[in-house]
Amino acid sequence: MLKIGLPLVILLISLSRTIIQWDVAILSESINFSLLALFSSISMTMYKVIAGEWKFSYKNIVFLLIIWSVVLVCFSNTRDSNMYLLMVLIPFIMLTLYKNRNKWKILVAMLTVILATILWQNYDAEKNKRWEYPILNAMYEHIIKEANDANYLIDNGMPLPETAIGFTGTIEEFHSSLINDEAREWNSEYGKSVYLKYLISHPISTNIVYLKNTKYRFFDAIIQYYVSPEKFRALSKWINKVSFFDIRYPVAWYIIMLLSAVIACLLPKTRKIGIFTFFLFITQYSQGFIAYFGDGIEPARHSLTANLLFRMNVIMVFIILYFIFKKYFNFHNHFEAGEKFASNQ
Repeated sequence: MLKIGLPLVILLISLSRTIIQWDVAILSESINFSLLALFSSISMTMYKVIAGEWKFSYKNIVFLLIIWSVVLVCFSNTRDSNMYLLMVLIPFIMLTLYKNRNKWKILVAMLTVILATILWQNYDAEKNKRWEYPILNAMYEHIIKEANDANYLIDNGMPLPETAIGFTGTIEEFHSSLINDEAREWNSEYGKSVYLKYLISHPISTNIVYLKNTKYRFFDAIIQYYVSPEKFRALSKWINKVSFFDIRYPVAWYIIMLLSAVIACLLPKTRKIGIFTFFLFITQYSQGFIAYFGDGIEPARHSLTANLLFRMNVIMVFIILYFIFKKYFNFHNHFEAGEKFASNQ
């Protein structure tokens, strides 16, 4: 019954009028979500096979690996930030390889596909210079406007006029009054490396800024930008129901996630859940950080994947808490004892 009922419910929700209205805001993130779900499910299947929990024939493993590779390439092509997200997978695959040396061929093949995809995407991005415009927007938003540090760009050779210092204009005014052909040539040659150098040299301040601006990573901000206030109220209500809860105080949830992951890793029966929760935390934080600092115009829409993973992370925290209560408070046994007592009465 559930095999028929659950897909039907999901389909009906996705076809509801209030959810369809959301399409104007989500755009290409829709296919990104679908590929993320598909990639996650195939990756979990691969892990089960590698760990020996599921028995597959050699032909089926090769077929599964081919599907996994195709989905991975499609996922990395949907968003540039997804390419960097794949880098997070490398240490976890190395750890799995260390624990399952007898399946080294499968894991080496997976690593090869990931590294080849990253190298190809990097080559294609450099060849077509598709990062040039987003990098200019990001430098305006995060260095000139947010950090008020135009001197950093000037000191690194960017030909900006003196009016760039303390500039408070819009992004359109930034492009029209501060960026000329000489500045565009500099950006094409040095913009990416200088901007990355800025982010790497300011690890604490950039992460504090990222955590402070949590509104950019949650549904309401981006939907409010695209949808009228009347439709927004009903839409926001629906989305919070579909995603289980309205997110409040995200920074506090970040702390709870990390503590829960550490506690779960110390408990024998919940160690795998703790590792998965920590992995999910690193993944969603990395994607959100890259999306936020990689775009100066639509960081909210580009952070929707991190938004979704964040909510999954919160659900994992509740699962960990359940296991902790079950282990230390014998919750399950008390419940069964209560049922037996009630039936005897």
